Amino acid sequence: ATTGDGLVETMFDKAFKPWFLAIGTSATCIMFFVLRSFGAPIMFVYGFVRGIGRGCHVFVLEIIGALVARLYLNKKYGRERMLRVLPVIMAGYLVGEGLVGMACVAVTLISKAISGLPL
Repeated sequence: ATTGDGLVETMFDKAFKPWFLAIGTSATCIMFFVLRSFGAPIMFVYGFVRGIGRGCHVFVLEIIGALVARLYLNKKYGRERMLRVLPVIMAGYLVGEGLVGMACVAVTLISKAISGLPL
C-alpha cells in the first residue's frame, strides 16, 4: 500500500535514496572509528546527531544541564553511576517528549473532529 503498484512513483520512492543512506552509515562508522582511536567519548556521536536536529535556542539549556550534571550530580552520585544512569534518563525524557507531542496531536484532531463547521 505504501510502495505503490510498481507503475506509479510514490513519495516514498522519490524520498528514499540508497546512496544517502550509505553516506550516513559510512560517516557514522568513520566517526566511531576516529573517536575510538583517539580515546574520545563515543557519546559525542549521539550528541552531535541530536544537535543537528535541534535549534540554536536549545543550546543554552543543554549547556546548563551539562554543567548541573558535571558540577552537582557527579559529586552527589559519583561519576561511574552517573555514566550508567544518564542514557536511561535521556531515553526516558525523549520518550516522554514524544508522548506529549502525540497527545497534543490527538487532542487537536479530536477537537477538530467534534467541533461544528462554521455556518
